[in-house]
Amino acid sequence: MAARRQILPLTEHGKGKRVPAKSGLNWGHAPSRNNIDEGCILVPTSVDRTGFFPPRKKKFKVTTDDGETFYLHRTGQRGKSLHGVENLELLGKYFRKRLGVPLGQPVTIHHLRRYGRLDVAFYRKRNSYLLDFSSSTKFAEDVAVVARQQRATSIPVLKQSGQGYLADAKRRKIVEDYAMVVARRQLERRKFKNIQDVSQQKKWGCDYLANLDGQQYFIEVKGSSGDGSSVILTKNEVKTSEKNPGRSALIVVPSVRIKDDLATQEVETVAFIAPWSIEKSDLEATEYRYTVPKSKTKTLKRKKRR
Repeated sequence: MAARRQILPLTEHGKGKRVPAKSGLNWGHAPSRNNIDEGCILVPTSVDRTGFFPPRKKKFKVTTDDGETFYLHRTGQRGKSLHGVENLELLGKYFRKRLGVPLGQPVTIHHLRRYGRLDVAFYRKRNSYLLDFSSSTKFAEDVAVVARQQRATSIPVLKQSGQGYLADAKRRKIVEDYAMVVARRQLERRKFKNIQDVSQQKKWGCDYLANLDGQQYFIEVKGSSGDGSSVILTKNEVKTSEKNPGRSALIVVPSVRIKDDLATQEVETVAFIAPWSIEKSDLEATEYRYTVPKSKTKTLKRKKRR
């Protein structure tokens, strides 16, 4: 049975002394390349022999620990180079973003050590893969906060919405993204493993999936600019908690302040409830859905102009 996890080194020969100057993440710096930001991940012969990755040139879907999704494939002799399908800059730009390295600049061993990782882990489940490049260093966490908040500031304009609503929506998104970063940090400190951001996948009804002591948890995250004594839950979030008794958790990040489109807390504070069990008495109805009887609906006829 093939392994379900493989660790690929990002340093030269996996020795942790230097990053290849003209291959791997610095592939674009080779004289034969056309774009300086091209990058790839080198697959050691020992990993190739395990059959962990699909055959050469067969693309496969990858989801990253920070919520990105893209397709990769292997090329070159025995498939030793792992890179983006039809986009050779994909991995070069992706890792530079996470490492805080400006585009066009070479990645060095200093950058990897500052970030806190010299390798990248791949997890396989059937035909899908998870790329885990997470790190608990303060530098990595700060870079992640900036990246999430940059995405939050690019909210598309909503039609038929006033400026006030857009401003509020933007602020809420910044608070939510900040809360997700803090929550992940808390999960890592509490020794949760295989942390997956599923906040954009409605089927899960939660924000993170993570394992602790061999058990999978469904984790809901709430950010608040108030004291966090109460939060708004959707019907789906309540249902997920009720369906998974003993395996649900709630993380509330209160007192989030926004300045210049950046979220901060004076002191990192969270409410961490695990296991999280919702008591009906703790829920307060804030709105109701009312179905208007069709028999009461009338269509007004306009008078014809003469």
